[in-house]
Amino acid sequence: MRNFDMRYIGLNITIMCLLFKSAYTQDTLRNDSTFFQSKKLKSVHLEIKYSKTFISEFIDFEYREDQSLNDMRKTVFKNDTKLNAIYLTYYSSGNIEFQQRDSIQNNRTYTEEKRFYENGKIASKALLIDSKPIGSVFEYYESGSLKSEEKYHNGKIKESNSYYENGQRAEHLNYKTFLIIYASGNLDSKYHLFFLKPALHGKSKKFGSNGEVDSVSKYRRGKLIKTIKTTSKGREIEKCKKCTRYIFQNKFKG
Repeated sequence: MRNFDMRYIGLNITIMCLLFKSAYTQDTLRNDSTFFQSKKLKSVHLEIKYSKTFISEFIDFEYREDQSLNDMRKTVFKNDTKLNAIYLTYYSSGNIEFQQRDSIQNNRTYTEEKRFYENGKIASKALLIDSKPIGSVFEYYESGSLKSEEKYHNGKIKESNSYYENGQRAEHLNYKTFLIIYASGNLDSKYHLFFLKPALHGKSKKFGSNGEVDSVSKYRRGKLIKTIKTTSKGREIEKCKKCTRYIFQNKFKG
């Protein structure tokens, strides 16, 4: 009950400060709340408009029935044009689970996304432009060590690496973007749909926890051509051709 009171009091103080600020600057503020059937607070919606700067802020809080904060969203506009936004979700413990920050520059949306474990350590992070990832997307183990890295160019994946928790690389994958063409309607139609699709291409490697290469696979336009596995007896090669697989062994000499 004490935690609920403190959270509720903190929210009321926040709203009172916003009301005071609004009255002092002669701006307008709208405050709407909803409640659970138990009469506990469910959500709060705030709209603040600053007449001198033409800035508007929309802030939403969503609560669980135990009164822990579930999520919060704040969006800022100027003359009905979105400037920036922040979106947060929370664990029931109160720690942040997900964080998204948007900013608008030159009619493009730049986004920073982060996910967290409940202990507060980061689980993943990414940068996006117009909802397309750029650069590297990282995932982490709860211990803090790197779990995977995906590299993107123009929103298309180019390469990915995954790692064991001890830091040794577990897998390396290469991708290539291909032009896919689909006929629109019947086959004689002059109208076609074109789009770019990334697919596994070239050599990909898997590693053992000791850092040594466990297997090498070759892909062509997303299709597995062959896999060479290193075994205690030598090499085991699995080939895929026209949906027919066959396996043979080639022992190392000596």
